[in-house]
Amino acid sequence: MESIIKNGAYSLLSIFPMARTISNDKLYHAVIEKLMTAVLKNIPFIQRVHGCAAGCSGKKNESFRCSCFDVVDSFMGGENSAGEPRIYLGTTYTIWCEKTLRLDIFLKLIPKKNVGIVNFNFSIDGLSVQEAIALRHVAEVDISKTEKETLDIQALWKGMSCFSSSAQKTCGPLEGKAMSRLFHGLYKELRAQIPKMKKTKGNDDILVNEILSFEPKFKLQTIMELNSIEDLVEWEQNTHLWAEKHAQMVYGLITGDEGIGFIPEDFAKERISEHWASRDFFDAIAIKNNVMLINSKATGVMGRRYMDYQREWNNRFNGGEARIQYFTGKPCIAGFDHGILNAVERNMVILFYYDFIDHQEKKTEKQLNKQRQKLLSFISSSMSSIDEINELYDTISRASKTDLSIARVRNRLDIQSEEMNIDYQYKNNDVIFALTFLSLAIAIIAIQKQDNLFVGLDLYSIVSLVVLIPLCCIVAPLLCTWVFRWLRNLFGR
Repeated sequence: MESIIKNGAYSLLSIFPMARTISNDKLYHAVIEKLMTAVLKNIPFIQRVHGCAAGCSGKKNESFRCSCFDVVDSFMGGENSAGEPRIYLGTTYTIWCEKTLRLDIFLKLIPKKNVGIVNFNFSIDGLSVQEAIALRHVAEVDISKTEKETLDIQALWKGMSCFSSSAQKTCGPLEGKAMSRLFHGLYKELRAQIPKMKKTKGNDDILVNEILSFEPKFKLQTIMELNSIEDLVEWEQNTHLWAEKHAQMVYGLITGDEGIGFIPEDFAKERISEHWASRDFFDAIAIKNNVMLINSKATGVMGRRYMDYQREWNNRFNGGEARIQYFTGKPCIAGFDHGILNAVERNMVILFYYDFIDHQEKKTEKQLNKQRQKLLSFISSSMSSIDEINELYDTISRASKTDLSIARVRNRLDIQSEEMNIDYQYKNNDVIFALTFLSLAIAIIAIQKQDNLFVGLDLYSIVSLVVLIPLCCIVAPLLCTWVFRWLRNLFGR
């Protein structure tokens, strides 16, 4: 019998460039609220519902921000997350395999880097494993460049979306390319609204400014979270052992490989070996640009025991409301728990920037050095103060080949810089040659005037000697050096 996902979520993350937003933090969220309201007016099938905050143990927020957003982001990112609001844009519903799927849409704005991230988060409760895999096949298909240019967001989801889970009869099944159309249509609306915000002054970050010319990237990464499936909730050993026990199923869900029964078990175990965990009740597995969080904190025996322990610890040492909200909350976004989403978002921004640089034409040495320094500075500044979170990022970075991309682009920058240095040296050599030649010619002419050096020679002969003597003085040492190197190479010395 096929396994059913009793509790889980699947997130599709895409990234886009945006205009730099206002610098006054006191006004920032008020302006964001106003802009998001304007965006939603043009997308009637997306509506805000209070259920977004259902997993937060604190006070529910009726605006675009749920109370648990700031708690988790602050805990994981510290000062690095300041001024980077996570926004709940709205919710819609669609039909998949005759089941109603809830789709929550979130935005993460990173104004200091001129980028934003769109997170389409599906609740996959009640789907079978094969239905969840098939959902990936449909949701992750991108549209062509021509289709992007002719998008009509008003007609995007006509017949596919409904406003509530009880209105199943009013909306049809999810179609291929629908998510890509929704992303690019939403990007058009955001691009039209965000530039209306007041821009910061005195910005000389060339790299951040130029990123605005880059194309948005649909489905740069995905996250799937499993909270209850098979015997996960009763499992009391290390969760990665559970993943290895169900290696074929786990591998199929992460990669979208529907041939679960035909995947060699040893192969599946080897492929899910790139993982990270700091507690026994969860495990984060990364394969390419896909991450899975197996997390029984709110559903399993060990997880509930852990939350009880955190409540007792918090009461004993007066840890505060925010701390207990973080450790006992049940976030409504895949991977939001344990910092998985934050690490994935950091990886996305770095991938986006390196891809942008990789497609650039040659620049001046000064611009290249600025780019190199800005990139190194960003990588350093985006590190977490928690070592385990940095280890998590390293796991995701290795799986998605971000580390190789960084090395490749750094190498390219080094090559371009070296080529520019060589060109500069050649130009310097030409100038030195000309100056040396001119100096020798002037010296010969001066000696001729003083000592009448070329007695009995006509003007043509004198000019020839004035030219040839400096040339011989310059070329002869170079020729000797070249012959010496040739002989050394010839005899291997």
